[in-house]
Amino acid sequence: MLTLPRLELLGAALASRILKYLTSKFKFPISKFYLWSDSSIALHWIKGTASIYKQFVWNDVLEIQSNSDPSDWNHYSGRENPADYVSRGANLETIINIQFWMYGPQWLRTTENNWPKNLNCDFSSTDPCESKEQVFQVTAPLPALRVEQSAPFSVVGIDFGGPLYTKDENKHYIVLFTCAVTRALPLELVNNLTTETFLIALRRFISRRGLYSKILTNNAKTFKRSDLELKNLRKVISDPSVKAFYASHKIYWQFIMERAPWWGGFYGSLIRKVKLALRKTVGTTLFRDELETLLIEIEGVLNSRPLTYIFSEFNEPEPLTPFYMILGRRVRLNFDSNLSNKKVLIKKV
Repeated sequence: MLTLPRLELLGAALASRILKYLTSKFKFPISKFYLWSDSSIALHWIKGTASIYKQFVWNDVLEIQSNSDPSDWNHYSGRENPADYVSRGANLETIINIQFWMYGPQWLRTTENNWPKNLNCDFSSTDPCESKEQVFQVTAPLPALRVEQSAPFSVVGIDFGGPLYTKDENKHYIVLFTCAVTRALPLELVNNLTTETFLIALRRFISRRGLYSKILTNNAKTFKRSDLELKNLRKVISDPSVKAFYASHKIYWQFIMERAPWWGGFYGSLIRKVKLALRKTVGTTLFRDELETLLIEIEGVLNSRPLTYIFSEFNEPEPLTPFYMILGRRVRLNFDSNLSNKKVLIKKV
């Protein structure tokens, strides 16, 4: 897998090839070369021993070290890297008018003692380098309910998809429940979005997964979709019988902020994956039982999706999946392909 540090290493390998080519064309001696990278991990690899790394890194480091002297490689901040203009999609018209692109950072035109301080690394180990002046990127934290230790499905997000049409020309909908922490999900196929049907789906979910403490759903203005029943979904959720149900079970129901659908991203992204899987998997309309079976198989696939980094070597740890979180083991799936040549009609919403 090409991670960002490996991509940075490929860039360094390209720079070393350019250096090798230029030095072969120069007709005069040059006593010192300076090569720069804003990746401390790539520099750690370049200045280390190639044989201690895995094959991909090993090969690139060997090439870089044969084309250049590792001591010629230096570190500088990504904010001072003119190459970032190209990698971030700047057009030619923008680039030719930027002094920074044409001549590099200002300090490059001063004496060497004004240049950025290099990294302090122990190249005999595989620990990352440390800079004298470390820069930390601060990102917005996840909401507490997404990271607090809790039983699976203690906090649940709900989303809806459809309508789906089957061979009997009936219309059906998907109700998606997902755990805010483990990201596991079950899918329910319902015949309509009436209050009674929604409550029955909710009762099935609780009977299988246990009681939860909090439900998050989209706000009313988020449900302005093409189908009339989805537009009236807020009325279903706000129905007195539904309110009485989750009040009697001590469930707190929270609507996300209006006009802020990204607040429900952890369940909204999953309903999009379900729709994509349906469109790519089948070809003609299905009977209801076939459609329900297919949805459960899609549920299994999504519960096997990796939540953590996927290593490229066989002896590395396996990625964490929702199945691991709720079952404590990996689940291997082997589906019948009889439905693969059929299509389900799904209305885009």
